Amino acid sequence: MYFCDEPSYSPPLHPQLKYNLSPWLPPDTETSLHKLTDNYHNNILHNLKAHLQNRRLRSPNRLQLHILTTLQTLSQRTDIVIKPADKNLGTVVLLQAQYHALCMNILSDTTTYRLLTEPYTPSLCFDSLKAILNKYNKLYSADTAHKRAKISTTEHSTTRLYTPLATSLLQLEENEHLRIPIFYVLPKMHKSPVQGRPIVASIDSPTYHASIYLHNVLLPLQKHLPAVCTNSAQVIRDLYSLKSQPNTTIVCADVKSLYPSIPTEYGLRAVHAVLTHYSTLPIPLFDAAEIPLTMELLRWVLENNYLQYNGSVYHQQSGTAMGTPTAVTYANIVISFLERNCLKLKPLYYSRYLDDLLILCDLSIADTIIGIFNAQCDSIQLDGITKGKSGIYLDLEIYIAEDAFVTKVYQKPMNTFQYITPSSAHTPTVFNNIVRSELTRYRLLCSLDRDFQLMAQLALTRFKARGYTASTLETILATIPNRATLLARILTPPPPKPSRNNSSIIMVAPPLSRFLKIPWGKIMRIPESLLTDYRFRSAFGTYPRIIYGSKNPDPASRFLTKHRNTIEGNKTTNKKQKSLHNPA
Repeated sequence: MYFCDEPSYSPPLHPQLKYNLSPWLPPDTETSLHKLTDNYHNNILHNLKAHLQNRRLRSPNRLQLHILTTLQTLSQRTDIVIKPADKNLGTVVLLQAQYHALCMNILSDTTTYRLLTEPYTPSLCFDSLKAILNKYNKLYSADTAHKRAKISTTEHSTTRLYTPLATSLLQLEENEHLRIPIFYVLPKMHKSPVQGRPIVASIDSPTYHASIYLHNVLLPLQKHLPAVCTNSAQVIRDLYSLKSQPNTTIVCADVKSLYPSIPTEYGLRAVHAVLTHYSTLPIPLFDAAEIPLTMELLRWVLENNYLQYNGSVYHQQSGTAMGTPTAVTYANIVISFLERNCLKLKPLYYSRYLDDLLILCDLSIADTIIGIFNAQCDSIQLDGITKGKSGIYLDLEIYIAEDAFVTKVYQKPMNTFQYITPSSAHTPTVFNNIVRSELTRYRLLCSLDRDFQLMAQLALTRFKARGYTASTLETILATIPNRATLLARILTPPPPKPSRNNSSIIMVAPPLSRFLKIPWGKIMRIPESLLTDYRFRSAFGTYPRIIYGSKNPDPASRFLTKHRNTIEGNKTTNKKQKSLHNPA
């Protein structure tokens, strides 16, 4: 059991310290309080042991055994690569040569990627980051007695401690978890010939925590950007009271290759202009004093996109890496800056979800808006443009009926509906919620009852094909609210979230929940007797947060493989269960 708090030394915008957590005793050092928390901890261990002893592991059927055997056989082959297909079209098995060709088709673009001939040294990245922080007096703390700082340096025999921001952004320096981002592609099976979507997994890379910090800093501005859409429910809410004019046309388009197409210098100028604008409002939405540091950190993240593939290291020289945390907010701000002149023509409605656009406007200005958008930056261009009395936007098919905009669910012809099968290791609640959320979404998006009835029957057929029972599906369908109720929910502002106490209890637990379906919420619930105890309330407040997880999480299959013989009392219904725990 670990304890932590969130006082002023750790602002909420700073990425949390992920590694090297240290125990911390509650602020109240009374022995009686320690006894209370120890009893709570022991109660959790007792409940967990009881659950494991009474847990009956499900016996796999013959089809599952065949699938596991096949996966184990495939995992031993070194001449193939297994990847998820783009657009969630299923799993793809490629020959190594085929996958390598997809990757090199992208990495061979010398205008975007440069192969490093010299060894890559992450320390140089951290040195430049420290130089930026030091420039703005954000590197070293003035308080040398700061007890919370985990990183320190010695200069002229005087220990200087990092500031909370530096501690957060530099936490991977000289850390064993530091790595060069991995480059991989998702096969676009819907393209002919097959292409690859480049992904750079930046977790635990030198720029990772700085990118998280920038995302946290820039994200609050996103809700103030004009035309930025967050989901299809927002479009339904906006169109609810909107009336069509006689010459209204529906324009749909998408930005071609958005992330790679944003030139770094253009993107930086756009972000700087937007931050400056919001910092000079009568009620500033951004602190002008923070703009220089934010811009230098953003440049540092964009210019230090290094990646590795097949033993070689590449430097991405232009565009934004798809996989760095700040990519979405950065791209949204850049495109919002770019489309500002389009909005000056005052279309009836203008909405953009990242790189997808929906414009409702008079037919006479439709081409003008498209032309203005394409004229702002040579590399950022609209593609797949459609104009008419109907259009496709997100998962909506929108068309004009008299003076109203009617919507229904749109599903791509390539959709394979890969719903989780009931044979997977999830609780029944998960399966029910998958069905319920899908049908509820259909009910909200379909303006007309007949469209919903059609989509609902199609959905039930697809769920049955995945192994769901007809009786369960019909029962859930009967509980779906009517559209008027769902509209009232999205048209009414949500209530404010209740404030929470700034103290937390962190429980370190093995990641067993997926396989053994451990009800952590029930097992770790704080007893009422403890919540009402004045000593506990004094230390943790009224609403303490409970976080459970592992400091060094392993996949559940690996954990079970290592510890399957140490869990006492597990009952299995198949003698072969032991071998099935081996990860494929």
